[in-house]
Formats: sequence, structure tokens, C-alpha cells
Amino acid sequence: MRELPNKQKKTTKTLRFLMVKYAFLTLIFLGAVAFLGSETSTVSQSASPQPVTYYTPDPSGSPGDPDSPTPDSEASSDSPIDPDSPTPDSEASSSSPIGPDSPTPDSEASSDSPIDPDSPTPDSEASSDSPIGPDSPTPGTDDSLQPGASEPGTDSALPADNAPPADNEPPDAAEPPADEEPPAPDWLGKTNGFDIDFDLLIERDAGNSSLIKLHEYFASLEPSGKNEKTGICKEYNLITVSAEAFTHYIIDPELTPTLYKMQQEGISFDNFYGMYGGGTIGGELSLITGLSPGGGHGWCNNAAKKSLPFSFASQFKNLGIQPYAYHNGTYTYYDRNIMHPNLGYIFRTRKHGLDFQGPGWHMTDKMMIELSIDQYIDDDRFYVHYMTVSGHSPYGFHESGIARRNREAVEHLQYSPRVKAYIATQLELEYAMQYLLERLEEKGIAERTLIALTTDHYPYGLTSREIAELAGQPFTSAFGMHRNGCLIYVKGMAPEIVETPAFVPDIVPTVSNLLGLRFDSRFLTGRDVFSDAMPLVFLGCGFMTDAGYYEKGRGKFTPFEGIEIPEGYVSEILAIVDMRKLAVDRIVKLNYFAKIAEQLEPPAVNPGRRLFTLE
Repeated sequence: MRELPNKQKKTTKTLRFLMVKYAFLTLIFLGAVAFLGSETSTVSQSASPQPVTYYTPDPSGSPGDPDSPTPDSEASSDSPIDPDSPTPDSEASSSSPIGPDSPTPDSEASSDSPIDPDSPTPDSEASSDSPIGPDSPTPGTDDSLQPGASEPGTDSALPADNAPPADNEPPDAAEPPADEEPPAPDWLGKTNGFDIDFDLLIERDAGNSSLIKLHEYFASLEPSGKNEKTGICKEYNLITVSAEAFTHYIIDPELTPTLYKMQQEGISFDNFYGMYGGGTIGGELSLITGLSPGGGHGWCNNAAKKSLPFSFASQFKNLGIQPYAYHNGTYTYYDRNIMHPNLGYIFRTRKHGLDFQGPGWHMTDKMMIELSIDQYIDDDRFYVHYMTVSGHSPYGFHESGIARRNREAVEHLQYSPRVKAYIATQLELEYAMQYLLERLEEKGIAERTLIALTTDHYPYGLTSREIAELAGQPFTSAFGMHRNGCLIYVKGMAPEIVETPAFVPDIVPTVSNLLGLRFDSRFLTGRDVFSDAMPLVFLGCGFMTDAGYYEKGRGKFTPFEGIEIPEGYVSEILAIVDMRKLAVDRIVKLNYFAKIAEQLEPPAVNPGRRLFTLE
């Protein structure tokens, strides 16, 4: 290139021309970007690597389940197969005896990864969220010409003046940024477990084989996962009710409208079982501690002397809330005057904190609520436990004054006299719950008070034939006698039925999870019924999982319909049951939680899993 004269002057003019030109082009570019908006963002995103995102599961599905319908896939609802019902293969695998409380290999894979392999990524879903239809070509291609769109090869991105509005697109609809990831639930990937250094405990307790075995056993377990129910009742009040000889068979919309309301409008259980053995005190202790009692009166009182940090009383005391326990029976019966204070309660009965001067058995369940509720209802937050007595045997209108009180209300029922008398005694529980709910409503705290009610044991004051009469059907297995009910109720909560097998020890982890309390699921006999833990009910008569039930007396396992179990399944589950029973016994004998108190720190995901057995 030859040199121009007046070079400096020419360069200055050239620079000025280029600056004007680039400023003009910049204005055109910015205008195009402002108009294209989400289209430009979508195109740029589709060209970039796929981002790692969390899949937010549908409430009807489960986290990480590749068969769960995505929020956009409505077609599955037309399928004859319930998307929430596990297939026979999946049920069998969920009960697979890999280890106590352990998820199946498939569920472990999905729980470790928060991304559903079948769920669409944000990019693939963008087509449905974008104003550009899924079959429409992207802007800038030769096929992208639409009414109002610029022709290919032109610099103008302005729509035609006569362009009609896009179909099915409301004016001024605000589209979310295409690159914005859906927020992951707070509970996703977290567990109800503590970060415990079991290796350090094993090294520290070298030489104590009993402690080491217990450390190794708990280290081999996986804590259950948090879930969509975690903390939905956070900072609520809690009232637990251990109802004497209660059974769900007495619940009726006309005869017991309050219990019926709690059943229909709360969380109820379709396959629930009361405790076997241990009597009243065993069932009561299991409800409030989450442990399965290894015996009766003596065992329970010994357990109450030990550290039980995950019992309801300990949990609330750690929050600075003083628990109360009430009973309308005798103050010293079963040594409750010793046991309940040892557990952390202020314990009150007639003549001991409750102003009732008549005979103990004349103090009804409703009277107990009436005389106690003003002692706590004005507190900012409270936890209260009730042990009722009105439903106690004997069941006969001549033998029971409680039954005589309510004879007229049951005379029309088509039952034998003793069954009628039993129902008459249970009406006092209905009247007590009616009064309790009315007072909570009047105080304005019904919407933030959780009530958990279940039985202490089946009504063994009746014969098996009379219980079958009450149930309306004969019992075909040893479990029939112990089938019962559990009601978890908060005014205004979403009703739900738990269909998987459950029993009394499941209440502590389930309610603790609802309340958002800190606990380690590995140390409790039961499970949070909304978690990924394997359902397992074990009583003196055998065990039950979601695959079937084993009757000890017959030595027979009966699978549920459509279930095929693998070889060795029964022996593996029996081994798990034996380990859980032995673990509870050693927790109490060794005062185990006191020995690991320094390790009970805020929960974290368990880093690993090792398999051991207790011998």
C-alpha cells in the first residue's frame, strides 16, 4: 500500500468515521438483543454444556425415582398402573435384606444422585416454557420465518406492523430466564443422622467388646433421608396420647365424630400395629421414646433412668421447653411417679397436681383434660403427654362404672353386650379429644398443635372372637389381633393415609421429622414412615414388611399379592429383627447414649457404610 499524503489528518478522519459506524451498529445490536430476550438466551444456552441441576420431585413420586412422573408428564395419569404404587419387583427390592434400614441398590443409586435420569434437563424443558413452540425452529435459521419475524439475511429484528399476536400467549407474559435452575428442596440429599466418628469410638473403647460391637453395628447402618415432610410442622406444639386399649375399629362418623375427624383430616395409618408384650407401660414407653421395650414394668423403669436423647421429652427439654405428663389413674402405678420424672416430665395425676378428690377410676379421660389444660395452654410452646385409663377392662355394664355412664349411647349397636360395654368405655376418649380440640381452637393454636394418638396395646380384656366381632371379620393371621390405628392430626393439614406397615416405635421418628427435630434414625427401633427406610414391623408373633408377613408360630412367610421374594429373604429379615432387639437391650444396659454424648452433633450425611452383625 502506498503512503497517503497528510497521513495523520487522514487517520483522524478514518477513526471518527469508524467510531460513528460502530456506535450505530452497537445501537442496532442492543435493540435486537432487547427484542429477542429469551430467544437469544435459549439459543446461547443450547450451545453451551448442560448444567448440573437438581430435579424437584413431584409429591406423588419419590426423589430420584426414574419411574416417577415429571411435573409435565400428565400422560401417566391415564395409565391403569398407579404411578405411586411400586411394582412387585420394586417392592421386593425395597424390602431386600441388604442390611438393616438400608435402601436397595437401585434406591441407593437414585438417592445418591439428586438428578432423575429420566427427568428433562432445563434445556430440554425450555422448549415448553419458551414462547417459541417445541416444533418451531430457532431464530436465525432459514425456516424461522414467522409473521412478524425478520427475513433471513437482514439486520432488522423488528416485527412487522401487522403481525398478529402469538397463539396461546398472553400479552406481557413474564417468562422466567431460561438459564435459571429450579431451586432444590432444602431436604434433598440430607439425612436424619449425626456425623458420628465411629472409628474414633472403636479406638477409644478398645477392650470393651460390648461397646465395640454396638459401635460397629450402628456404623453399618445408613440414616434415613429427609423428605418433603421434614419440618412441615416446625415449632408446633406436641400432644401425645397413649389411649388405654384403643382400637381404630370403634371410630365412627356418628358415634365418635372427633376421632373420625382426626382420622379423615389428618395422617392416618391403614396397616398399623400396637405393641405386643410389655403391657400398658411398654406401649406407653414405646410411644414417647421410639424404642421397642425389651420387657415390662422393670425393664421400662430401668430404661427411663438412662440417657434417651431422642425421646420426645429430651428433644423438647433441649429446646428449653418443660414437658408435662398426665394420667387419670393412680400416681404410683407402674412407678410412673419415678419413671416419668426420670424421662424428663413433670408428672401429675389426681391428688398430685390435678384437683380431683374422687376415686381414681371415676376420673374420666375428659376430666383429666379439663383439669390439666390450663396448666400449659398459655405457654408459648408446649409438649404434653397423656396416658388415659377410661378404656381399661373389665368390659361389662355391671363391672365398669365408665361403661354404665355411656350405656345409652351404645344400646342401639348390633354387638354383643361385652363389645358394647367396651365401646362405651372408649367414648370417654372421644369426649376428651372433643374437649381438647375445642380448647385449642378457642385459644387460636389448633393450626400449630400436632396431636399423635395411638394405643398402648390391643383390647386384651376382650376375647379374640369379640375383637373379631368388633373388626367385622375373622382374623386370618396372628397379626390380626394387633392391628390398630394411629392418628396424627393438625387442624388444616393435608389428609394422608400411610399404607405401608407401621407400628408404635415408628411414631417418634415420624413425628420428629414432621417437627424438624434433630435425631439419628439409626438409634431408633422404628422408622420415619415418609422416609426411604424399609418398612419393618416386628412383634412377638413375627414380622411384617411391605413384601409380606412371617408368623413365628407357624414358621411361615406369606407374601403380599404380586410379590416374589428372593431366596433367603426370611432368614435375612429375622437377623435384622434380632439385631435391632439386641441393640435396644444394649443401649439400655450400657447407657450407650451417655457414652457417645460428645458425638451427638448437628446431623450430616453418613460418609460410608459397613456391615457387621451383633453376636
